[in-house]
Amino acid sequence: MTLSFPEIETRLWDLERQVDTLLNDRERSLFSELLNAGENGVAPEMLADWLAEEPWPITSAFRESAVALAEEMHMSDRVSRVLRLCPPSQSNHRGIR
Repeated sequence: MTLSFPEIETRLWDLERQVDTLLNDRERSLFSELLNAGENGVAPEMLADWLAEEPWPITSAFRESAVALAEEMHMSDRVSRVLRLCPPSQSNHRGIR
């Protein structure tokens, strides 16, 4: 199944909302700029990179959603590899860094 541009963008925004409290203001702004510029292919990679830098715990639901979207966008290896650096978590409510 080929995803439309709006479907990809909607799912990317959903991923960002799931981990919003784990991102700093600069990262949230850059993510928004990427999507507004139509850089949907870069956005999931950057989101994974930011989460892995700390590395922040992420829920299995987020990991599965991110990897599934990346697979549908034909870029699963990079996102999946990077997200493996993030430990599992039951909750993403960790406050603002």
